[in-house]
Amino acid sequence: LISGKLELWDQCLTAFKKATELEESDGNAWHGVGWANANLGRESEAVIALERAVLLEPHNAAAHLELGDTYYRLSRFGEAV
Repeated sequence: LISGKLELWDQCLTAFKKATELEESDGNAWHGVGWANANLGRESEAVIALERAVLLEPHNAAAHLELGDTYYRLSRFGEAV
């Protein structure tokens, strides 16, 4: 069951990465890259994508929430707030 979920997150990551290649300024696509990476346990990669997402779409509350949560998982508490 777990490997099946990881496979789905890998597929999501591939799709979101393709979306960022097609449109580099798509904040939602970068949010998706970050979200998928976070769910795959790749927090450092997630932060890079999520920081780009919030830079491109500063009013995207979901991207901010995911970024803060990922900072928290990395014990970057000052940035998580």
